[in-house]
Amino acid sequence: MPRYIALLAAVALVLAKLWLSHSEEICGSATRYDAFWFVNSAKDWYWGAAYNWTAFVRPPAYPIWLALVHELGLRQRVAIELLQLSGFAVLLLGLRRAGLPRVWCLAGFAAATFHPGSFQLNNYTMADPFYGAVLPMAVGGMLLTMSSRRNLAPIATGAALAVLWFTREESALIVLLIAAFGLVWLLHERSMIRRWDPAIRRMLRPSSLMVGTFALLVLVVYSANRRTFRAFGKSEMSGPSYTRALNALIRIEPTRFQRFVPVTGESLERAFAVSPTFARLKREFDGGVGEGWRTETLNVQGIRGEIAINYLMWALRNAAAERGIHSDAKKAEKFYNRMAREIGAACDDGRLPARLVWASFIGPNLLPNAHRLPRSLGEMLGVFVLRYEMAPLKDDEILLPEEHAVYDQITRRRPVATLGPASAPIATAVKNAIGSGHRFAVMALSAAAAVALAALVTRARAQLSLSDSLTAALLLIGCAIVSRVALFTIIDATSWPVAYERFLFPVMPMASVFLLALSVHGFDLLRRGSSAARDATKLTV
Repeated sequence: MPRYIALLAAVALVLAKLWLSHSEEICGSATRYDAFWFVNSAKDWYWGAAYNWTAFVRPPAYPIWLALVHELGLRQRVAIELLQLSGFAVLLLGLRRAGLPRVWCLAGFAAATFHPGSFQLNNYTMADPFYGAVLPMAVGGMLLTMSSRRNLAPIATGAALAVLWFTREESALIVLLIAAFGLVWLLHERSMIRRWDPAIRRMLRPSSLMVGTFALLVLVVYSANRRTFRAFGKSEMSGPSYTRALNALIRIEPTRFQRFVPVTGESLERAFAVSPTFARLKREFDGGVGEGWRTETLNVQGIRGEIAINYLMWALRNAAAERGIHSDAKKAEKFYNRMAREIGAACDDGRLPARLVWASFIGPNLLPNAHRLPRSLGEMLGVFVLRYEMAPLKDDEILLPEEHAVYDQITRRRPVATLGPASAPIATAVKNAIGSGHRFAVMALSAAAAVALAALVTRARAQLSLSDSLTAALLLIGCAIVSRVALFTIIDATSWPVAYERFLFPVMPMASVFLLALSVHGFDLLRRGSSAARDATKLTV
């Protein structure tokens, strides 16, 4: 396929996606610690808000994006579409540089562009669609870094990785992605050059630029957080003092095991008894604050009389705020450090039964819930083949007038009541058709990829080599997808239910591209292997 035709086709796909989305808009959600928190934080450019117990509770990348889009005079619903399309374009450009034929790059761009999850998830101001735009951009940048000797690709990739770092809390996935990139690239260069030293020297400058840019931006934002909120970290929720306090509670070994509840009510009572600092919060945990989070746990997870770990992280801060501890950041930092020291000392000297805490809230619950991992994995994979149907657009009924105003101001949205499926019947019918048929396309791609991979492993092992750029590229993309699915499988089995499309959306469009490229590449290697075998037979004859 000629380049100009592919470019024109890509532009047509972009215009088609924007047309399909023209009746969608940002919906006002009353989730004050999630969707509404982001737009409210964007109103003050994150660092301009007065300090309180929620001002610094999440990382800054997405609120800054919302503020920037607003400052540029753009509608957020259009801006997130364009950002995602840009991310998919970078990913497919990386695959093209790695050797994927242009026609299949175009098919992959279409598969990612029209993933039905975007039609609904992009209607809410959650960080997941934003993460789903930047992640393929970062992975595509890594592929371009491997294939180019220019400085722009590694610098831009380092910046994308930094944005990912400050978008959500799963920092371990970024570390794994960088490590996988380094290992795959090293093995790829070694396979081509056949010597280790030249391979390392060839990688040194680009990888240093990428990691250096990433580290520099992380340091700058950490310093800004330290200056504003007195915490050198990506957010106060993941800051050292608060993390130590929460881990101190998790370290107390409960007398009975309760899934999703590593810190039982009994453990809290024991902690109150040994920590005068933590005991200051007993009234709040026994009263309205604790009861509210226990009710939330019952409503969402069906557990009575306890606070699940995903709510305890908020309940602890909520209770501290009610006691005036979050009147300033320094006071809160001292409180959590004292609490952690007192509970830790009681665990050390035997006053409290203690256990090893590794991987924070996941670790203590991992082995007792190991038998649940296969079921959670099945639920995670099931999210990739969900059926989507366009729902009416509406704000939450409990959204306050002042919250409506914040959504209107920051996202520059149009009146939601005038939009939705009824306002664009043809576009809605197309979106519903895509939502219904998408799962069958994913199943077909999965089957084709499995057949191609099995055939390669059993019939053409010699064709599989990291000296092949496309093989190396697919391995890196596969690592990004598998690591996210694995992490959320573990969280679902041990800590709280996460088998929802928003948690996996960052890799779902990329997974369609991966399956398509793996199928094409696998069958191409088999074809080339068969042709080589026939040629060798003719020569022998």
